[in-house]
Amino acid sequence: MDYNFYNGGSVHSNGSDVGNMALLTCASFDKQCQENEYYWKVGLAKIGVKLAHPDDGWVNREKNYLRPCYPYFDNKPQVGDLIALGSAPFHYTNSDVYHDIEFRLVKVIKVSEWWKGSGDMQYDFEPYKIMNGLTFEEVIEKPKPSFIKLIKNIFNTK
Repeated sequence: MDYNFYNGGSVHSNGSDVGNMALLTCASFDKQCQENEYYWKVGLAKIGVKLAHPDDGWVNREKNYLRPCYPYFDNKPQVGDLIALGSAPFHYTNSDVYHDIEFRLVKVIKVSEWWKGSGDMQYDFEPYKIMNGLTFEEVIEKPKPSFIKLIKNIFNTK
């Protein structure tokens, strides 16, 4: 029995009951991660985020700029637009409690080409203030809401 992950890689079972159960667990986890990422991207797009990218080595945290290399999505942000840096939150099966919201929102303050003639863009940013002068990270820090509840509150849905 084999399973190919949606973002690359694969798992092979030796055919034993334990091996097959482990493979099915990996497949279930992968499907849930894929679903979480999909809804995270949809939610971000609905609140106006134009680009989502891992908060990794392509983000200069000292000088506050991003040079996108492998974004989750890129709708070519301009000055004033939002960028999400990080990754989709994860939650355990049968729970709407997200254990970590692993991304932050920033606002684009400058757009430039970082390698002349390449079309490779650099986005300078500042923390995005969303409520009472607080950043997104400060709002969700205490207490940490579930991502589902957060999105529902943003869109005033039940």
